[in-house]
Amino acid sequence: MTNKRAARGAMTKKGKAFDDWARNPPAKYKAIFKEIEKADKSSNRHSRQSKSALRNLKRNVDAFDRELKRLPIPSNKPRSGIRGTGGLKGSKPSNYIRKFKRKRKG
Repeated sequence: MTNKRAARGAMTKKGKAFDDWARNPPAKYKAIFKEIEKADKSSNRHSRQSKSALRNLKRNVDAFDRELKRLPIPSNKPRSGIRGTGGLKGSKPSNYIRKFKRKRKG
């Protein structure tokens, strides 16, 4: 039992000595601690900025998804004999785009 008490006493003395040292370290360590604090603050700032950018990106993606769901989705099935044009005569993509724009407006 006395060994445990002695060990606890030594640990608390060492702990107190370390706390005192940490509160008032030698000059060479103060500069190192300042650099560590500076790097930590910079890291935290960059982390907050990254999180903010990701939140904004997610918000924009969600808004984009909502807008896409509102748009009519043209059928990929051909309505006439021409495959891939959505029933338009002629196979130019610009014809398909014009037809799609007319549907959206009207």
